[in-house]
Amino acid sequence: MVAKIYPLVSLGDKKKIGILNDKWYLVNKHFFLLIFVLDLLLFYPTFSIFFAADDFYVLTQTQTENIAEFLKLFLPIKEVIYYRPLGIQFYFFITNKIFGLNPFIFHLNSFIFHFINTFLIYKIVHKLSKNEIIAYLSCFFWSTSAIHYLSLAWIVNFSYILFTFFFLLAFWFWLNNKIYKSYIFFSFGLLSNELILTLPIFLAINNLLIKKEKIKKIIKKIYPFIYLIIFYFFIRLVFPGSHGGVYTFEFNKKILSTFRWYFLWSFGWPETMRDQFTNIFSIRDEFYGSFFKEVLIYINSLAVLIAFLILLPLLLLLSHGFKKLKLFFSKYYSYLILSIWLFFLGIMPVAFFPDHIYPHYLTVASFGLYFVIFFFAIKIFDFLKYGWKKYFFLIPVIVSWLIVSYTTVNLNQKVHWAPRHAQIAQESIKKMRLIKNKCSGKIIYVLNYQKDKKISLAEDKAIKLFLGKDWQIFYPTETEKKDYNKECIL
Repeated sequence: MVAKIYPLVSLGDKKKIGILNDKWYLVNKHFFLLIFVLDLLLFYPTFSIFFAADDFYVLTQTQTENIAEFLKLFLPIKEVIYYRPLGIQFYFFITNKIFGLNPFIFHLNSFIFHFINTFLIYKIVHKLSKNEIIAYLSCFFWSTSAIHYLSLAWIVNFSYILFTFFFLLAFWFWLNNKIYKSYIFFSFGLLSNELILTLPIFLAINNLLIKKEKIKKIIKKIYPFIYLIIFYFFIRLVFPGSHGGVYTFEFNKKILSTFRWYFLWSFGWPETMRDQFTNIFSIRDEFYGSFFKEVLIYINSLAVLIAFLILLPLLLLLSHGFKKLKLFFSKYYSYLILSIWLFFLGIMPVAFFPDHIYPHYLTVASFGLYFVIFFFAIKIFDFLKYGWKKYFFLIPVIVSWLIVSYTTVNLNQKVHWAPRHAQIAQESIKKMRLIKNKCSGKIIYVLNYQKDKKISLAEDKAIKLFLGKDWQIFYPTETEKKDYNKECIL
C-alpha cells in the first residue's frame, strides 16, 4: 500500500486529513519559530544601537504639553520634505510617553512589526500561488534580507516598516474582496510613508492580470484611492516641505545605475558597496584590501543565487523544448508581469532621486522580486515533474543567502554611518552628563570632530533633550576658538 502525502493545510482542515496533518501543522508552526530565531540572531546587534541624528530632532519635536501641540504633530513640517505623522511623529510621541527615552523599546517595536510583516507576506504569497513552499521561501528570503538593516537600526526609519505593514494589510484585504478595509489601511499608510502611493496601481494590475476583471469594474474600485491621494497632495501643497540637494528630481541615465543597485541590494549586497566602485566592474583597492573576504562572499553568493534560482530552472525548461517553454509561460506569464510591476512600483516614488537611494526603500519592491523568483523556480520544477528532487537546489541557495545576509549586517555594524553616529551620540551624552555640574554657564563646547558630533547630536537637540531645554552646545569655528573651560569641552 502506497502512503498518501498531503499538502500543508490550515488547522481547520485537520480532521478531514488525519494524523499526517498534525506533522505538517507542526512544520508550519515551527517554520515561523525558525524565522523568528534567525531574524533575532541576524539583527540582534541593532537592538543596542542608540538614538542618533534625526531621532533627536523628532524626540524634541514631539515633547508636547497640550492638545493643540499634539494635534500639530499631524501637520506637515516645513523643515522636511516628507509627511509621515503616523510613522514618525505619533510613533515617537506614544512610545516615549509610555516607555521614556529607551532606544531598546523602539528597536523592539520595529522588530515585532518586521516579524508581523513576514507573516503577512507568507499569507499573501500562499493566497496568490496556492503553494506552501513558494510562500515559505518568499517570506524567508524577505525576512532575513539585509535590506532591512537600516529600518531596524535607525529608529526614525520605523516608518518604512509601518508603511509596509499597512501596504500588506491593504493588499491582503483586497485579495479577499474586503476592499473597504483596504481603503482604510491605505489611508493609514499615506500617513506613514509616501512609498505607499503606488499601491492602487498595483492593485489594479493584480485584478486585471490575475482576476481578469474588466477595466470599468477595476476603475470603480480604484476611485476611493484616487480621492485619498488627491486629499494627500492637497495637504502637501498647502504645507510644502523643504526640498533640493539629494532630493533633486532627475530623469537621465543615472536611473539605470539606480536600478542596478536596487537589484544588487535585493541579493544581499551592502549599501556601502555603492561608494566602492570606480566603474561598473572595478572596486576601490582600499576597500578590496580591507574587506577581501566580504567582497568574495558577495560575488560568489550573487553567482550562486542567480545560477540556482534563475538560470538552472530556465535551462531545464528550455531543455524540454520550445513547446514546453511556451506552454509554461502562457500559463503563468501574468504572475511574472505582476511581480515585475510590484518591484518597479515599489521603488518608483524614489527611483528618480539617484543621489538619494538606500536599501530600505526595497521593503515592498523586494517582496515582488523574491516572489517571482521562487514562484517560477518551484513552478518550473513542478511543471517538469521533478518531484522531491527539486528541493536539492535549495541547499546551496539557503546557505548562500544566510551567509551573505549575516556578512552584510556584520559589515554594516563596522562601517555604516548609522551605528557610528549612534555610538558618537551615546558617548557624547554620557560625557555631557558627567561634566554638566562643572559647567555653570550651561554651555558645552565641541572642539574636535565637530562635523560628526553635530550630525550625531542633531546640533543642540540631544543636549536639550537629555540635559534640559536651557542647555546649549557650541561648535566654534577656528577663528572663534579660544581658551574655554576645560571641564566644559566635549
